[in-house]
Formats: sequence, C-alpha cells, structure tokens
Amino acid sequence: MASYLVKTERNSNFFLLTCDNMDEEKIRTYDELEDDEKEVLDALRQMKLMSDYNRFKLYKFKVEDLINDYEQLKQLRQDIQEKYFSVYEELVNEELIEGELDASIWESQEIMKTKLGMLN
Repeated sequence: MASYLVKTERNSNFFLLTCDNMDEEKIRTYDELEDDEKEVLDALRQMKLMSDYNRFKLYKFKVEDLINDYEQLKQLRQDIQEKYFSVYEELVNEELIEGELDASIWESQEIMKTKLGMLN
C-alpha cells in the first residue's frame, strides 16, 4: 500500500491519500492514521501554523512602521506650516511684502485629506 501526503490548495489543509492498488484511492481520517503518520501530519500542521503566525507578525510590523512614518509625516507637515506662517508674518511686519496670507493652499489640502478619510 502506498501513502501520499496531499495539501489542498484552497485551505492549505493536509490529508493522507492511500492507494492499495493503482485503481483504488482512499482518504483516511485522522483517527484512521498510524501513529507515525499522525506525527508527520501534526508536524506539518504545526509548521503551517508557525508560518501563518510569522507572516502575520511581519505584516503587523510593516503596518505599524507605515503608521509611524505617516505620523512623522503629519508632524513634519505641521512644523513646515508653522515655519511658513511665522516667516510670512515676519516679512509682513518688516514691510518686505504686502498683502494677506493665502492659507487656502493649506486648508484645501486638509479638506481634501478629510474627504478622503486620510486624517484621524
């Protein structure tokens, strides 16, 4: 009798396919397996679980890193805005430029981001 370990594509489960002869195939349940076959199947399942867990940890790290970068970008944008308004106010006070501050470029970007759901 030949036995083959088969992995399903859809849900990544393993099962054991046995063939008494070339024409007969039988899928056995876990309880029908020999102890050594159960041990191999358990080891494969454990490896699959560890692989899934480590993949989850990797993507969790990547998302947290992306969120951190975004928070730094928001802080940098706020710092640039503050410097922009401060320098503009100094230029007006020194009478080096005239006119009102056009903050619409900052506001329109904030409105657009809010509409897109990019702000907290």
